[in-house]
Amino acid sequence: ISVSVYLTFFTAIGGILGASYMLLLYKNVKFGDLKTDIKQLADLSNIEIFYFSCLAFLTMLLGIYPKLLFEMINKSISMSIL
Repeated sequence: ISVSVYLTFFTAIGGILGASYMLLLYKNVKFGDLKTDIKQLADLSNIEIFYFSCLAFLTMLLGIYPKLLFEMINKSISMSIL
Protein backbone atom coordinates (compact mmCIF):
# COMPACT_ATOMS: atom_id res chain seq x y z
CA ILE A 1 0.00 0.00 0.00
CA SER A 2 1.47 3.32 -1.01
CA VAL A 3 0.71 6.30 1.19
CA SER A 4 0.57 9.82 -0.17
CA VAL A 5 1.47 12.34 2.50
CA TYR A 6 0.07 15.24 0.48
CA LEU A 7 -3.24 13.52 -0.16
CA THR A 8 -3.53 12.61 3.52
CA PHE A 9 -2.76 16.20 4.52
CA PHE A 10 -5.32 17.75 2.16
CA THR A 11 -7.95 15.20 3.16
CA ALA A 12 -7.43 15.98 6.84
CA ILE A 13 -7.59 19.73 6.19
CA GLY A 14 -10.77 19.25 4.16
CA GLY A 15 -12.36 17.24 6.98
CA ILE A 16 -11.45 19.87 9.55
CA LEU A 17 -12.73 22.73 7.38
CA GLY A 18 -15.92 20.84 6.58
CA ALA A 19 -16.62 20.10 10.24
CA SER A 20 -15.95 23.69 11.30
CA TYR A 21 -18.21 25.03 8.54
CA MET A 22 -20.97 22.63 9.58
CA LEU A 23 -20.71 23.74 13.22
CA LEU A 24 -20.74 27.41 12.21
CA LEU A 25 -23.77 26.86 10.00
CA TYR A 26 -25.57 24.99 12.78
CA LYS A 27 -24.85 27.80 15.23
CA ASN A 28 -26.21 30.43 12.84
CA VAL A 29 -29.33 28.44 11.99
CA LYS A 30 -30.14 27.39 15.55
CA PHE A 31 -29.14 30.48 17.52
CA GLY A 32 -29.00 33.27 14.93
CA ASP A 33 -31.44 36.15 14.62
CA LEU A 34 -34.35 35.91 12.19
CA LYS A 35 -34.43 38.29 9.27
CA THR A 36 -37.51 40.47 8.90
CA ASP A 37 -38.54 38.70 5.67
CA ILE A 38 -38.62 35.35 7.43
CA LYS A 39 -40.54 36.69 10.42
CA GLN A 40 -43.42 37.65 8.12
CA LEU A 41 -43.88 34.13 6.73
CA ALA A 42 -47.04 32.34 7.78
CA ASP A 43 -47.38 28.72 8.83
CA LEU A 44 -48.54 26.08 6.38
CA SER A 45 -52.16 26.21 5.31
CA ASN A 46 -54.41 23.16 5.60
CA ILE A 47 -54.07 22.29 1.91
CA GLU A 48 -50.27 22.50 2.13
CA ILE A 49 -50.31 20.21 5.16
CA PHE A 50 -52.50 17.78 3.19
CA TYR A 51 -50.13 17.76 0.19
CA PHE A 52 -47.10 17.36 2.43
CA SER A 53 -48.76 14.49 4.31
CA CYS A 54 -49.58 12.70 1.04
CA LEU A 55 -46.00 13.03 -0.18
CA ALA A 56 -44.61 11.89 3.17
CA PHE A 57 -46.95 8.87 3.17
CA LEU A 58 -45.94 7.87 -0.37
CA THR A 59 -42.26 8.28 0.49
CA MET A 60 -42.58 6.07 3.55
CA LEU A 61 -44.68 3.51 1.66
CA LEU A 62 -42.11 3.20 -1.12
CA GLY A 63 -39.33 3.02 1.46
CA ILE A 64 -41.04 0.17 3.29
CA TYR A 65 -42.49 -1.64 0.27
CA PRO A 66 -40.50 -0.64 -2.85
CA LYS A 67 -41.82 -3.63 -4.78
CA LEU A 68 -44.82 -1.51 -5.83
CA LEU A 69 -42.60 0.81 -7.82
CA PHE A 70 -40.18 -1.86 -9.04
CA GLU A 71 -42.98 -3.94 -10.56
CA MET A 72 -44.11 -1.01 -12.72
CA ILE A 73 -40.53 -0.16 -13.70
CA ASN A 74 -39.69 -3.77 -14.61
CA LYS A 75 -42.78 -4.07 -16.83
CA SER A 76 -41.99 -0.92 -18.79
CA ILE A 77 -38.29 -1.76 -19.09
CA SER A 78 -38.96 -5.30 -20.28
CA MET A 79 -41.44 -3.99 -22.87
CA SER A 80 -38.98 -1.41 -24.18
CA ILE A 81 -36.09 -3.89 -24.38
CA LEU A 82 -38.08 -6.47 -26.30
